[in-house]
Amino acid sequence: HDVPTKDSVVDAVLFDESHARCLKALETLPESERYVFVEVHLKARTLMEVAGELGMGKSAAYQAMQRAVAVVKSVMKGQ
Repeated sequence: HDVPTKDSVVDAVLFDESHARCLKALETLPESERYVFVEVHLKARTLMEVAGELGMGKSAAYQAMQRAVAVVKSVMKGQ
């Protein structure tokens, strides 16, 4: 059995904290913005695919994604 090093433990804790901040940020988003962000950034779907599914134009989907990205970045930076 490998014994975790101090660095690997610190990395794991920092990852968990980042993960928690990201989830917190996603929870604050309106449903459509959260859905666009998750589908495009986490599930690697195209923006056009998601826009079509939601019945919105590409521009509206792009704006929703940009707003979501701004919120997630802000929370991840601790602001």
